[in-house]
Amino acid sequence: MVISIKEFEQNPQTYFDKIDEGVKVLIKRGKDKIYKLTASKKDDSLMTKEEFDAMIDAGLKDYEEGRYITLRTKEDIHNFFESL
Repeated sequence: MVISIKEFEQNPQTYFDKIDEGVKVLIKRGKDKIYKLTASKKDDSLMTKEEFDAMIDAGLKDYEEGRYITLRTKEDIHNFFESL
């Protein structure tokens, strides 16, 4: 379903309901711009800045404590992924 930005602005709940029903909703803006609306599950949410910073800090700590591997060649990379 392709709608205009004006149609969406007039009744966004209708289109959110359609998305929940599995309908693909595209919003056309101008002559050459189209946006796709999609539903997201709770576990699909983006990280907060604090969560991102904590993840980076944990990675740096792992590195400082020697918990990392070095992959120098294509063969190293291949072997690493094969081991997973």
